[in-house]
Amino acid sequence: MAESYDTLDVMTRPVRLKPGLRFRPVRQRGRWLCQIEQPSQHRFFRIGPTEYALISFFDGQTTLAQACAMAAAKLGCDAPSTERAKSVLQWMVRQRLASFADNQNDVGITETIGHLRSGGSSHSATSVNSDRTAWWQRFNPFWIKLPLPNVHRVLDAASMAVLPLYQRLGCILWSLLILVGMGMAWIQRGELVAGGTDVFDPDQWAYLIGIWLVLKLVHELGHTAACRRYGVKVRQAGIVAVLLMPMVYVDLTDAWMCRSRRKRMIISAAGIYLELGIAAIAVLGWTWSADPVQRLVWHQVLFAAGVSTVLFNANPLMRFDGYYLLADAFDFPNLYSVAQRRVASSMRWLLLGQRPPDFDEPWWRRWAIDAYGWASLFWKGIIAVTLGIAAAWMFQGAGVLIAILGIAQWVGRPLVAAFKTMKQESAGTSMLRPVFVTFAGLGLISGIVFWMPLPTRLAAPAVVRFPPECSVRCGVDGFVTAVFVREGQWVSPGDVLASLENDALRIELADVEIQLQQIEQQQLTAIHQLDAAADQIFQQRRASLVSRRDHLARQVDRLRLVAHRTGRVEARGLEERLGMYVQKGDSLMDIVDDGHKEVVALIDQAGIRTARRFEGDATIFASEAVGNFTGKLERIEPQATDRLPTPALAATSGGPMAVRTDDSPSDSLEPNEGPGESVRLIEPHFMAIARLDESTAKRVPAGLLVEARLGYRDETIAQRVRTALLQRWYDDAAASNRR
Repeated sequence: MAESYDTLDVMTRPVRLKPGLRFRPVRQRGRWLCQIEQPSQHRFFRIGPTEYALISFFDGQTTLAQACAMAAAKLGCDAPSTERAKSVLQWMVRQRLASFADNQNDVGITETIGHLRSGGSSHSATSVNSDRTAWWQRFNPFWIKLPLPNVHRVLDAASMAVLPLYQRLGCILWSLLILVGMGMAWIQRGELVAGGTDVFDPDQWAYLIGIWLVLKLVHELGHTAACRRYGVKVRQAGIVAVLLMPMVYVDLTDAWMCRSRRKRMIISAAGIYLELGIAAIAVLGWTWSADPVQRLVWHQVLFAAGVSTVLFNANPLMRFDGYYLLADAFDFPNLYSVAQRRVASSMRWLLLGQRPPDFDEPWWRRWAIDAYGWASLFWKGIIAVTLGIAAAWMFQGAGVLIAILGIAQWVGRPLVAAFKTMKQESAGTSMLRPVFVTFAGLGLISGIVFWMPLPTRLAAPAVVRFPPECSVRCGVDGFVTAVFVREGQWVSPGDVLASLENDALRIELADVEIQLQQIEQQQLTAIHQLDAAADQIFQQRRASLVSRRDHLARQVDRLRLVAHRTGRVEARGLEERLGMYVQKGDSLMDIVDDGHKEVVALIDQAGIRTARRFEGDATIFASEAVGNFTGKLERIEPQATDRLPTPALAATSGGPMAVRTDDSPSDSLEPNEGPGESVRLIEPHFMAIARLDESTAKRVPAGLLVEARLGYRDETIAQRVRTALLQRWYDDAAASNRR
């Protein structure tokens, strides 16, 4: 049975290094260090020259006290102190780099130093947990790693296909492609963002995930090709499941064998570099393609290869490629662990009043490391909560269990360990300070979550249009027989615009007139015969026929379309409408006035309560084309609708709103809509109408897509979570009822 480290007389026990360790000098921030390689575990460590001088005497026969004396004789005043020597030995034993020569079992607890990168690669050690650590303590449902044999050899062979992109000429051309793609994306950023709503359509998730998995495989090919370029061996590859979604990973531990920071940074950035080029191709394909399906596919490729790569792989707060790029650029290989130790020291000072240990770095470097430590801790919390919500959302009841297990493993265990450490270090001291700080922190967090408003701008997609009363609609069904105006012509009230023909309507009117004449003749006969009862019956029939005749006469009059207002005729293809059959309510043309326009905004259910507070106030509308302008928010419709006020807002027309095809029966369609041709909003929205003054209306073109800024939402975080959960419950209930 292994002895506890604390029970050993470490100064009098001979120490030996593990066999097979390799030592090489490396330069870091202008000074020489010693890099330790453990080939059997593919791990790398760095120690200072003082520590190297000490451990060089660990030959299995020399005790720690003797090693300290020899190091003092060799280094003089630079020799490590006894406490420092004990600390170095403890670290060596825990990392299984050294052991006591008279003990068969390694002493201490093995700590893993591996830095695995999802969809990215491990620059550090493959994790080797203690055999005494239970599997349930290592299991994390958010992060499941499965090494696969010989996969790294397959990737190494396949990387030959992309290896030319890492040669000088290929690198120049690929970099130019990335720059061109970034320029095109910046020029079209508004349309790209507006058209990106379909990417998140649940019906498209299967395709998006498939594209994403393929691109992550290409990402790893990039890392493997860069390793081949610089002679670094890929020792392991496999699958890592993030929230049960599989991704390929490769272990690039041997990248630490490169003494050149530039080469290590190239290996780290190789996958991002390859994916950004693919994203640039997607931007060009999206720009040149006219087919909506192809544009959707290109958009998904752009999101998976560009946006997700920048947010995750290139993010230095996550220990993926971006972290290793930052660590090498900062020339601080153990940046994350040092930053977390600084955070722990700050917490000890806050809770226990313990002064943080001296940190031998320039002030700006200390500030940068501290900022990175707190930022990475905050980001880890955000990711844990986000993955927990995603798990509960995606996997229903089982997802709640996954979320609880994942957060308990990822967040709960470190908190418990920190609590135990604080309890040990505070033994014999007053608990007043830590209790006060803890409750004050909990109170502050509770206040932020439950009481402090979180102001966020309420923005809604909107479009400028002419008011609906500008439309000239057909009063009856019929065929267009003549058009008396042309597009752009100025008309006045009463001007004849077009004529329709409906023979059935005219025949019906003539038939009613004949029936009316017959009734009148029969009524005269009844009067001459002094038949009062028959006269009364004929009077009733005559009144009914007169009412019907007047109604038909009004419909016949509507076969002539006349202008109801002064304005300019606006319609496309008026001449093509000749001979076309139109239905009652169909819009044939518009009579518009450039000084009379309105803005229609679509407000979702989460923002309607806030938006109603600003009804009657001036509203700002933002547009990159004409700049910001204002209008008076006249009204918000009391009921939500899934109908679009104009097709320009639909994602299928380049707008921001996700839509679906409506296969409703013909009798439920709006005018001008045919079966299978109309579209509906996926989620109902409330229409808000804002009027523009004359000068603004003349400056802003109709059909312009804008963003309505309807003030600020002031709900707390708790209120927003509650609203989201209720909306989720409502959506599930509605979907269940439809089934």
